[in-house]
Amino acid sequence: MRKLYKRVEKLQNDLEGLNEKEQRRVCECEVLELLKNHKNTTVRSYLTTYRKDILSISEYVLRGLRLPYNEQQKVKRAYRTKLSKQQKANEPVKRIDQIIKAAVLLTKSKNWKELAVGLTLLSGRRITEILKTATFEDVGEKKAVLFGGQLKAKGERGTYIIPLLGITPKQAVKALKKLRKMLDTTDMTMVQ
Repeated sequence: MRKLYKRVEKLQNDLEGLNEKEQRRVCECEVLELLKNHKNTTVRSYLTTYRKDILSISEYVLRGLRLPYNEQQKVKRAYRTKLSKQQKANEPVKRIDQIIKAAVLLTKSKNWKELAVGLTLLSGRRITEILKTATFEDVGEKKAVLFGGQLKAKGERGTYIIPLLGITPKQAVKALKKLRKMLDTTDMTMVQ
């Protein structure tokens, strides 16, 4: 990473004193240079760092810090191929009704770990969200709650309705409150 930051710093210095067209051309050359030594997916992630760190240039110049169109298409094709293989390898979940019943029982547990797993399965939320950031509110929906506290949100982190499996909104709200009483996560990091 240190080498990358040095390259970003060098590029920023190289851009000084140039007009926008020249700056964009220098950026495009930098992308091509990176592609000589790295995979296109690696270069794409590097370019995010470049764009975040080089703030003093225009949007026009920033567009020069993108993968060329043909490389973008290669990344998309590779991703679709990988996704397709993963989907073909998926097997349907068997005995889903038994899994839901087991998860419902877990929401009644006196063990915080079991309770958290049950809520995770029945709400479809990440375990970290259930343990630390999630809020559930009963808004009168039959099998859904208003959820807040999403992690890895792209853009704004608002609240929205999520469906529940096997439990009522009141049971979900009660189980989450019970979990928070059992386990204080205020000082816990997202990794813990």
